[in-house]
Amino acid sequence: MTKAAEVLREIGREEGWAEGRTEGELRQAREALVEDFAVLFGSVPPGVEQRVRQTEDVEALKAWRRTILRAGGAAAAEQAILGDH
Repeated sequence: MTKAAEVLREIGREEGWAEGRTEGELRQAREALVEDFAVLFGSVPPGVEQRVRQTEDVEALKAWRRTILRAGGAAAAEQAILGDH
């Protein structure tokens, strides 16, 4: 294998690891939010779960989680996640 091929292979490996870490963090944030909602309010409305599963922004998921932990009830938590949807 040439030096250039080795470098490209290593770059690809590092990019794959970074992508895997990002996907893992996204999955973990989604699962934590859905679990917390269910524990706090008994169940997760389908619209909330769908919105959470479709969200690709880890920081938004973390912010929603903090919001629902302080919400006064299920309706307020649902509104925080669904907003205008």
